[in-house]
Amino acid sequence: MSEAGVNVDYPTKFYACSSDAPEVTSPKNPQEVEFATADVSRAVTSNINYIGSRFALFGDMKYSTGSPVEIFRNVEVKYNGDAWNYAGTQYWFPNHEHSFVAIYPAEVFKNDDGARYVNSRLSFSYTIPTTDGAILDKDGTLDLLVATHRRMYNAGGDNTIFLRFGHLMSLINFAPAFSDNLLSDDAYILLHRLELLEIATQARFDILPASRQSGNQTDDMEVDVTTQETDNPAMTFTTPVKVKNHAESTNLFALADALIMLPQSFSAESEAKIVFYYSINDETTMRQVELPLNNQRWELNNRYTYKFTIERSGLKLDQCEINPWNEIKGDHIVVD
Repeated sequence: MSEAGVNVDYPTKFYACSSDAPEVTSPKNPQEVEFATADVSRAVTSNINYIGSRFALFGDMKYSTGSPVEIFRNVEVKYNGDAWNYAGTQYWFPNHEHSFVAIYPAEVFKNDDGARYVNSRLSFSYTIPTTDGAILDKDGTLDLLVATHRRMYNAGGDNTIFLRFGHLMSLINFAPAFSDNLLSDDAYILLHRLELLEIATQARFDILPASRQSGNQTDDMEVDVTTQETDNPAMTFTTPVKVKNHAESTNLFALADALIMLPQSFSAESEAKIVFYYSINDETTMRQVELPLNNQRWELNNRYTYKFTIERSGLKLDQCEINPWNEIKGDHIVVD
């Protein structure tokens, strides 16, 4: 067995690792397992086909109710400008169910030997990176994508898997407004810093291709996210964000540059909150307001925008907009 999986020089015979599996004679015209990105006109698909793009691949196959035979484990699949390629050659085996999990970018597993792949289920942990121990490494946080595929392969079937990637993370943005009737419309506040208190910064992902129903294949999946650690990361705005009095709310981040965070739930008793530090006009006095997160939920593949108003009495949450996260951070990657 090579790094890329089970390599077979045809014609040969393959014996599945199961007592109920018959001797399988290789087909006369073996079909190589190939990968492509899905049609961007379909929902929750992804174009990641830029030169040098890489995803990590895990996969197995099984005959009937037999035990799965692993054929891919953390194999790098790379785009060269024309096609996705991996080391070695893996073929489809007729009358076997093949299952795959793909994670983008491949670098998430570069120095991580903690990933487990058992019975078609991929499990791994991811930690939101920080610098200097407490400063959120916003640019270093990976926009994790996932695609799965499960197929009962029949001889002569299509040999290409069209991967449909979706986000594993949540995208968080804030849109503050400022309202003070004792100040003129020329007044403003400057937002200098925010802190995320009691936020999950490490979680385990368990990803399993969904069972096939009436058809011979599916791209559906089951994803469980289990938070493991919480922390209090913070970030300082190099250029403070200016919000004018009585003006429209101002997004703290551009759509493609918002905070990428782990999916998580906040209980009614949760102490999690966002603390904003600001000054008024040219004052040097630093003030702060808090946005509680209790009873909130950040789902994977969703984009959240918290619209709130800073007043003399504190912070008033106007609404939280929740939308599908339809763009991926980076110039070359677009989710439709």
